[in-house]
Amino acid sequence: MRQQALRPALLALGPALAVVLVALGQPTPAMGNPNTLALEVSCESLFVQPGEPVVLGLDVSNLAQMINGCQALIGYNSTYLTSPHSVAPGGGFWTELIYESWHAPGELDTAIGLQLEGGPTGTQADATIATITLTAGTTEGATFLVFRSDTDDRYATMLSDLNAEPVWPFKIDSQPIVIDGTPPVLVDLTATQNGVDVLDCANPTVQGLVSITVDAADVLAGLEGIPSIDITGPETLAATLTDDEGPSFGWEVVIGPTTPQGTYTIAITATDRAGNETTATGTLCVDPNQITGTVQMSTLSGAAYGFDREVVFKATDTGNTVLQTWTVTVTFTNNPVTRTAAGSYVLTLVPGSTARLSAKTDWSLRKRIPVTLDTYGQGVANFTLTSGDLDGSNTANILDYSILKANWMTAGPAGDYNGDSQVMLLDYSLLKNAWFTTGDPE
Repeated sequence: MRQQALRPALLALGPALAVVLVALGQPTPAMGNPNTLALEVSCESLFVQPGEPVVLGLDVSNLAQMINGCQALIGYNSTYLTSPHSVAPGGGFWTELIYESWHAPGELDTAIGLQLEGGPTGTQADATIATITLTAGTTEGATFLVFRSDTDDRYATMLSDLNAEPVWPFKIDSQPIVIDGTPPVLVDLTATQNGVDVLDCANPTVQGLVSITVDAADVLAGLEGIPSIDITGPETLAATLTDDEGPSFGWEVVIGPTTPQGTYTIAITATDRAGNETTATGTLCVDPNQITGTVQMSTLSGAAYGFDREVVFKATDTGNTVLQTWTVTVTFTNNPVTRTAAGSYVLTLVPGSTARLSAKTDWSLRKRIPVTLDTYGQGVANFTLTSGDLDGSNTANILDYSILKANWMTAGPAGDYNGDSQVMLLDYSLLKNAWFTTGDPE
């Protein structure tokens, strides 16, 4: 009894669904059906670019009797699959290509037999009877090879048994073949650090984490996997994958104290399952030069408290030229035992020719100290500031006393040298201790 071919019922639903079918695996309801004849697409041919070969096997399985030959009527869409094309025996004992005819666009008739001399009289083994090769055309989309309808008992797809009787196979058409010559799409490349845009040197990249994201998609074949990323420059930087679900992919890059200064190129490459590639690029201008340290000042207070102060830092070279100015909010914590308040700071984008660094608040005299950057542009500078200047003259004198007196017994902040939110005797004592003292130059 003839058995109808298992035809893909989703031809009209578009290539996207065909891709899903391939991704999930073609269902095989013929499992257990006797005398199965299937068109099996090779793994390399499930996704191809225009002009590439498409290779299928004409496979037989679950034979219920010995056979010695096969003829097949195969159809395909000649808009998608074109010449050059060929049929070759499958190998093993299947060696005789009896007939091959591509007599009309989209139609293949072929017949293959067992080895004439020296081979077995018949076989019941699962095997590839023939290998069919076509060429992917320029039209993109999903297509199939199918068994054409039988015309009659002579012009039909059949197997032959040892008694020269027809064996009507259970026929399975091919999996979807996706022809894709369009590269994947990469859009919305971003690189940010602490919420600041650093892509293409919009802002310098300093020490810390850089977050890189990109959106990647491929309509026909789908992406082969997660896009790859390379970050190259004075050295190659490692990127850690943080988002692999897509369509948005993300990575993190650590800029450390030993990362060489310079321009780095980000290259993200997406590859689809047909082998098409797209690369998106951008740049990072990395400047890891950094000075860290502490700022402390006397408070004369035995209480535990904290306060914030803006500290103005100025970097100068050996000729006393100001190279860079930073205004940093430092959080101070008072030590009741030492009666000293201290806080830490970080300065980024430090010029390489920095020789000295000064620090000053609106309540203190300026302090300048020498600083040395190591071979990686890193330095440490710790300051002890002297309270006394309230009028910005960098000297403690009667004008500062006038400001203190005007704010006496208030919460400040003017006149509150020690940051305890009350202008009282301790602040007056700090001013007296610094009387007629002048701070350092910038």
